[in-house]
This record gives sequence, structure tokens and C-alpha cells, in this order.
Amino acid sequence: GAKFKAGIDISGYGNPTGYATIYLYGSGQNQVYNVSSMTINKPAVTIVNGNISGHQIQSNFVQAVEVSSPILSSSISATITVNSSTFQANNTPVNNSTKSPNKSLNASKSLLTSDQFSNSVDLAVEPVAAGAILTTGLIPLLNTVSSTSGSLLVQNAGNQNAVLGSASADAGISNLSGCSGETLAPAGSCTITFNVTESGGSGNITIPYTGGSTSSIAANVTWFNGVGAALVSMSASNNPLTFSATVGGSTTVTVQNIGGYTLRNISVPAPVVVGGSATATLDNNNCAESVTLPMGSSCSYDVEVADSATDLNQQINLGFSASYAGPNGTQAYSRVMPLAYSSTAYGAIIAISPTNPSLTISGNNFESSTQVLTISNSGNLPANISSVLSDNPAYLTESATTCGATLAAEASCTSTIQFGPTYSAAGASGASNYTVDYTAVGQTPSGSVVSSIDWTVQSYAQSISLTNHSALGATSGNGESAETQYNFTALGRDQVITKSITLTYTNTGTNPMKITGIQDGNSPYTWQVGGDGTTCISGTTLAPADTCKIVYDSVFESNILALRNVGTTYTENLTVPTLIYQDADNSNIQFSAQPNLPTGGVTVYAQSNQATLANSVAVNQAGTAYESVTVIIY
Repeated sequence: GAKFKAGIDISGYGNPTGYATIYLYGSGQNQVYNVSSMTINKPAVTIVNGNISGHQIQSNFVQAVEVSSPILSSSISATITVNSSTFQANNTPVNNSTKSPNKSLNASKSLLTSDQFSNSVDLAVEPVAAGAILTTGLIPLLNTVSSTSGSLLVQNAGNQNAVLGSASADAGISNLSGCSGETLAPAGSCTITFNVTESGGSGNITIPYTGGSTSSIAANVTWFNGVGAALVSMSASNNPLTFSATVGGSTTVTVQNIGGYTLRNISVPAPVVVGGSATATLDNNNCAESVTLPMGSSCSYDVEVADSATDLNQQINLGFSASYAGPNGTQAYSRVMPLAYSSTAYGAIIAISPTNPSLTISGNNFESSTQVLTISNSGNLPANISSVLSDNPAYLTESATTCGATLAAEASCTSTIQFGPTYSAAGASGASNYTVDYTAVGQTPSGSVVSSIDWTVQSYAQSISLTNHSALGATSGNGESAETQYNFTALGRDQVITKSITLTYTNTGTNPMKITGIQDGNSPYTWQVGGDGTTCISGTTLAPADTCKIVYDSVFESNILALRNVGTTYTENLTVPTLIYQDADNSNIQFSAQPNLPTGGVTVYAQSNQATLANSVAVNQAGTAYESVTVIIY
């Protein structure tokens, strides 16, 4: 089936989120596997890339799978599992009954049968305070017929500097060079080169260091002489082995004779715990029961590991020894394989994802956004939880949640954060905290986790301004005050027909707008809105800095002079209208405003001076009844 090559440790290298890559491959020969699912049992640990669920992988092909986890105060033990199947055709002949009306029909019925496979490996997530953690690369088997030299990559997978001491090696490994005395920053690396003897052997290179909870790391080197050498391969089903403290874990070690001799007097020594406080024991050891191990054959044994403490990236040495009949008589052969293990925290392990989301909306009083926060328990115990959203404006709220008072182990729930709508011409920004406090049975002290939500309201300066006004037919004044009012003359004096006031409006915002209405409070007996030259009409769209005009025609004179109130002065002040407008692209965003005049206020001052009569009487002759009267209108 589809299998993972090995588990892995996830480190943040000083960052809030850690990433790692494991490799999935198709086993066997000439097979195509349908991958039905790929899952991780702890909700905080997720597959970022390479999840091929619902797709296929064939034999000898490899798929990289990237996994991720927030780096928390506690370590996490997780398991990733892949389920797959292979289909095989099963042709079953279908014989027709003699009673069948179609006796010439012969067919074969193709049925599909499937073999189901499941494979799992361990994942360990290192905590935020892990300190320095040295890791080493895998060293391939060295065939001394080709070369007696090799190299070893050393990397700091922790979040603090690692100060390396002098590297040392077991017998058969010499000429160590590199890394000794170096200081490796988080994610830093160095390389050790070495030589081995021409005859086969196995041994460890040990690198001491300070800065973390472990004092040293060892890497195994196995070499052989390809001309008739004795050699076994050792592999563990879980390496590194990860488990929760007090729970323990196990791995199966397979030993295969890939050399040129039959091995006898097989012995599997007790595991040696190099670092940490674990205990390791052997179980189901059929290697010890084997009298011989012929070429190409294999045996296996289980290693049971228990640890009541939290130990990360520690090591256990697993051994194998035997003898064989060589050209110079009976010779001894031995092999050591390091098993890495991590005993992670036992309890409730609560995480929030994402840890630092960012929300942005326009301050147009319509746009809004949501963020779903996932609260997960990647521990072994249920947790009592409570949450609070703090430092938040009124338009940033928790709108929904699926979380209750208790969160079970290996479970998750969600909280939905609603941001907006709100109006802001100037814009605003800040950070709010969503905090989850938790406790678990037997866990002291209690803990808390925080998601810091960065939020931004972009300025939405949707506005229209009255930028100018002018009068037609006024003989004096500027309309800005009662003392400097526009003065309109009577029709009978200078025969001026049109008297009007023009208001000029400008889109002074940053977004296009559409005018949808004008609310006018002036008396229709004085001013008539919409005179010749009016362009601010319903449906007019103004881009930023565009202008339009509203023209008010004076109709007061035509109404009042019918009464012939000769010589009277009338006040005709004009109150600027209220405009209804909306966002040009989004009809749901509407505004109502009565823009002030450029000098302030909402009144344009004006008066109308009506006609004045001047009488003169001419007497033609004294004592007669005839006279003439001349009336002059001013």
C-alpha cells in the first residue's frame, strides 16, 4: 500500500509556526494505489501541502507531504495515517440458463475486489521553550570498496543557540573534521567529515552540546566491504518514536541479512537509553529464537518505551550481533541503530488557529468581514475552557461559536469573529485579543492561549461639497451675509428678465458617487429649483473632483407684482438643499448631506427691490377742470 517513509519532529526554529516534510511512497511492484484518506489525529497539526486523498500513487513513486503546527508552550504527540487500496480484476464467467430466450449469449462478468492498507507514523511538535535541539541527517551505508569517507549533516532544530563541543566516534571511525566548537543558531547547520576502516563495522559519532535539555546527539555509521561482506539492515517502523508521557509507545525493528554470509549465534542486547529518562524493553523477539539468519532472510523484535517525563529528541541505541564463517574462520559481526524518541506533554494542549489573523474593511458603513478561529485540544485530557474578546471596537464582535464549556481531547470547535460594518472617513486600525483560558483534570497550573487579531478600517471619504455660488441679475452684494446680500432689481426698471442663484457642488471624496435626490425646503413662490444650467439631477454620477450645478430661478417677482405692492423691498434668502447620494458602484451605501457654503452656513442672503412710483401734476390753466398726471415707475 501507500506508506510513509518515517515520522518527523516539527520545530518552529524560533517562529510561531513550525513546518516539516514527510514522504509517502508506493510500495511493492507494478501496483497503483487509491489513497482514500490522509489524516492527523491532533487538530492543531494539519496537512499544508501534498494531501493526495482521492488520488493515486503507484509503486516506486514518492509524494512529499508538508505538515504544520503552531508552536505552543507544550509539546504535542500526533499520528498521521494514510489509508489506501489496490484494485484487482476478478473475471467470473456468466453461464446462461437453458431457459434463457437468448441462448447464444455468453459473457464474463468483471468484478472488482480490493485490498485495503493502512499505515501510520509519529509526529512530534517541539514546544516554544524547547531550547537547542541538535538533529543529524541519515548516513547511507558505506561500501568501502568504493570509498572509506563519509559526511554527516548536523542541524539545530531548536529555538536557541547550540554550542557544540568536540565530536567523538567509536572504534573504526576516524579523522573527524568540522562542527567541533561551533555555535549553531536556530536552523543553522554544519557538516562533519570522517573516514572508516576498509573492513565492515558499525559505530556512532557523538556530538556534545549545550543550550538545550539534551547534552549530546549521536549518529550511527555502518560500513561494509562489498567483496563478500557480512551485513544486516535494521529499520524501525517508527523512527523517531513519539508518544505522550505516561502513555508510552512501541516500534518494531526488522533485521534483514543483506550480506554474503549466513549469520549464526544471533543476539539482540537490551536497548541502551542514551538520553532522557525513558525505559526500553524488548518484546516479541523472534531474532533471538532464530538459530541462523540465512542470506536474504529477516527477523524482527519490538521495543517498548515508557517515560513519565517530557523528553524531546532523545536517543536509544538498538543492537544486533552474530557470528559467521568467514575466510579466516569464525568472525563476529555487530550493528547498532539509534532510535530517536520524544515523550511529549500529557494533558490538555489548547491552540488557536490562526494565531495572528488580519481583517481589513472599507469604512463605508456597508462592507464587513469574518474570521473563523479554530480552538483545538491536541492533548490527552478534556479541558474546561472559557473565552473573551478584548480591546475590540464596537464593530468587532464574536458573532457565533460552536464551543461549549468543555473541549474533548483530540477535538476542536470554532469561534466566528464579525468585523464591521462601520463608517470611517479618517480610517482606523488596532489589535484585539481573543483569549481562551483552560484547565484540565490533574493539570496544574491552568493555561491560556491568545489569537491577536489585527484590524484595519480603510478611510471612506465619500463626500460632496458646495464649492461656489453666484447670482444672475443681482446689482450688488455677494450673498454671504445680511449686510452683503444679493440685491435684485425690479422688472420694470431695467427689464432684466432672469434672476437666479447658481450653486456649484464638487465630489470631494475618494470614490465615485451618484446623486439620487434633492430635498429642497425653499418656498416655491420664491425660488424654483432646476433652472436652465442645472446638472445636479437624479442619476448624475460624479467621479472624484467632478462638479455639477443647481440653478434656482427667482419667481417671487412674477407672483408678488400681480398685487402691485409698489416700492416694497422683499427678503429672498435661499437655503441650500439637502442632497441624497450613494456609492456609484454599490447602491447599498447611501448618504444624506446638506453641504455648507464655502464661507459656512447654509443660507445665501438675497433681497428683491420692487418698483417705486413718482407722481407729477401739470395744470394747463387756472380755473379749468382739465389736468394731466404723469406716473413714472422706478
